Amino acid sequence: MASLAGKTALVTGAGRGIGRAVAERLAADGALVAVNYARDEVAAKETVAAITRRGGRAFPVRAELGVPGDVDTLFAGLDRELGADAPVDVLVHNAGISVHAAIEDVSPEIYDRGFAVTKRDAV
Repeated sequence: MASLAGKTALVTGAGRGIGRAVAERLAADGALVAVNYARDEVAAKETVAAITRRGGRAFPVRAELGVPGDVDTLFAGLDRELGADAPVDVLVHNAGISVHAAIEDVSPEIYDRGFAVTKRDAV
């Protein structure tokens, strides 16, 4: 993979699983990584710590996607860390939610929330 030195990457849902692996790989390739998380601050900080232990650069940014104002919250967090108008060169939209319920128990609100998290035209 080409060097990402001097680039900034945003990985949504980067606290664990696939998002964490992607964040770690981007950092290993030289990117400064914004580790987005919704609720699990501990997991996000563990991802950041894993990256920095390997010589990479990363920071956590909280924003719960799929709720009103989420994109504004996300970009405010990026602005705090990077400075206003700093570019994000790489976006990996990995965030997602799952519902463990029978189909007849899935309400329109639950469906809409899942759709809002995984399909983000505004990001």
